[in-house]
Amino acid sequence: MIFDWNDHYKAGGRSGPSDYYEVSVIWKNILSLYCDLNKDTFIDIGCGDLEIWNNKLPSHYTGVDISTEIVLKNKKKYPELTFIDSNAAIDLNISADIVVCLNVLYHVMDDDDYIKILNNIKKYSNHYIFIVTWNKNIFDRGILFKLWEQVVNIKKGRPINFRITDGDGIYQKYRDFLKISIPIFFPEFKLINQIIDKDYPDGSVYVFEKIWVITINIT
Repeated sequence: MIFDWNDHYKAGGRSGPSDYYEVSVIWKNILSLYCDLNKDTFIDIGCGDLEIWNNKLPSHYTGVDISTEIVLKNKKKYPELTFIDSNAAIDLNISADIVVCLNVLYHVMDDDDYIKILNNIKKYSNHYIFIVTWNKNIFDRGILFKLWEQVVNIKKGRPINFRITDGDGIYQKYRDFLKISIPIFFPEFKLINQIIDKDYPDGSVYVFEKIWVITINIT
């Protein structure tokens, strides 16, 4: 069984736990170093409930999400902005100065979709890409973590599993982001920064910038 985001939002669920919204302040401060929320155009891949933006969304914004329910809610709340109901793996005819994908990639369970999403992100961006995802396998944390994980499995009626894994099979999956993304983004984009906050060491903000190539025609 794969996690159903539409049912989750219909039941009143949020895009993440409380600390997910707390760390958003850090991400927005990093964004402000590279772009202008009032002038630049933005595409937000896996936009979710928008709480991460703390009611201060970019003026020129397109949000893409797989959940019809959350897209309808977002359209009602922000009718002046653009929201697209789509799997992020589908190639859309959109582009913007900035493409952000914040704490979404580790929720993509299908490997082929993961690759397609990264290719779409590259295609959509005209200048910067900001991606927030894990920088390590959080499922490989030793015996204490595995014991806690099994308690959760028992409470949720899931099978007990003490093997070292790369995901929970339902909701989250770890991949080596840089190993996969850099060959996809290169040579159009280069990694210019990786930022790790001391309070959230498992995740990084990865900043990619488009490489501008100037061609001169000599006749």
